[in-house]
Amino acid sequence: QRMKTSDKGIVALMTHEGVVPAPYLDSVNVLTYGVGHTKAAGSPDPASLPKGMPSDLDSALGDVFEVFGRDIEKYEAAVDKAITVPVEQHEFDAAVSFHYNTGAIATASWVKTLNKGDRETAAAQIMNWTKPPEIIPRREDEQTLFATGKYPTGNINVWGVDANSKLTWKVVRTLSPEEAISAIQNDKDVDKEVADKPIRDKAKAKVDSVKQAIQDKKKPELAEGYLSEHFKASEFACNHCSLLPDDGMAPALIDLLEDLRSHFGKPVTINSGYRCTVHNANVGGAKNSQHLKGTAADVVVSGVSPSTVYAWADENNPTGGVGKYNSFTHIDVRSGKARW
Repeated sequence: QRMKTSDKGIVALMTHEGVVPAPYLDSVNVLTYGVGHTKAAGSPDPASLPKGMPSDLDSALGDVFEVFGRDIEKYEAAVDKAITVPVEQHEFDAAVSFHYNTGAIATASWVKTLNKGDRETAAAQIMNWTKPPEIIPRREDEQTLFATGKYPTGNINVWGVDANSKLTWKVVRTLSPEEAISAIQNDKDVDKEVADKPIRDKAKAKVDSVKQAIQDKKKPELAEGYLSEHFKASEFACNHCSLLPDDGMAPALIDLLEDLRSHFGKPVTINSGYRCTVHNANVGGAKNSQHLKGTAADVVVSGVSPSTVYAWADENNPTGGVGKYNSFTHIDVRSGKARW
């Protein structure tokens, strides 16, 4: 029976790879997506995907994990084929991580040495693969994992990326190893449910559990009257009629404002959220204003200039609207970039 990467092995791999929810150029300028996915791994081609940070990060991460679920199966199959001797779980996990990064499991000398039964020399030869130099810490972790069974530790970072496919090196979300393990582990109930299912279904079960973990982490239990951890529904109510739109405020907008508050670490005041048609006309708003739809807010970040807030929103809301005014910043999550 073909081996599968353990939950700890998957987390270790993701810790090294990181997660980027849109196409980006890696350290050798290869267009990459999600958890180290390139065109060479199959569909989707990163070049065909929307560039820049998505307005709905949760949905985008769900897409990332679906691709990762498919990719990891391919790499596991290649490792299982290349290694012809019995291996321990931690050795297999190290090999999958190595292959996921290099794509060289079928040609690497350390694998040939392992297949001859010389584990000690094989472990040493893992360090033959140290280009570019920034990959050395990962290779050392893989060597240690292979030789000792010690898994690397650290958070799984979700990194920001701009519309030019360049990493911003800003962490926009973090999953701890414990959260990730909890999300993808196959406990006894899950094992029973999927034991007779194809491997792809098992992978999908892992993907679905990771998605749920993201949702649980992003949306803690809320106090009555709150739309999110820091924002009350009443803050977005129309200043004329005190109502909210029938469908409520756009969740993507609330998530973006939470990210804004988290970035600056200061309270965010909502000057204007939803507007009814009467109030929108009274304040001279556009006939198709995003405020009418519950997808916009005019905000002030305590102690931060509107121009600074605008700069952050311009980078982190690439597919929505951002406007700079003397005393506040307008942010909306329309479908299409707009700046003023």
